[in-house]
Amino acid sequence: EYLIARDAIFGTSFTGLRKRPAASISLQWAPVDTLEITAEGFYTGYENESQNAMWFSNTFENGNGNIDTPTIFDGTNVVKEKQAIAAGGFQSGDFSYGKTDSYLYALGAQWQASDY
Repeated sequence: EYLIARDAIFGTSFTGLRKRPAASISLQWAPVDTLEITAEGFYTGYENESQNAMWFSNTFENGNGNIDTPTIFDGTNVVKEKQAIAAGGFQSGDFSYGKTDSYLYALGAQWQASDY
């Protein structure tokens, strides 16, 4: 008979700061009845800084593959509990930073020509 068990455990800690500034402006001006001028501007930014730290352990390392008395879920072959003594493991950390800015400008005019 075989048993099904998780072979690893891990934990993670993620922190970060994200900023998303944005602004827009729209101006219209009609110096005379037959002319209208429009100017628009748009800005959006993105900045992200994140740090992730992880701890990982293989529970079957260092002789932990021999389980004397595992506890299984009733009616299954799935291990519910087992002991992991002096299991090996590792820790890792990663950092990322990203930034981008987008700008959009537009200038338009609507002019109605005269009849002559």
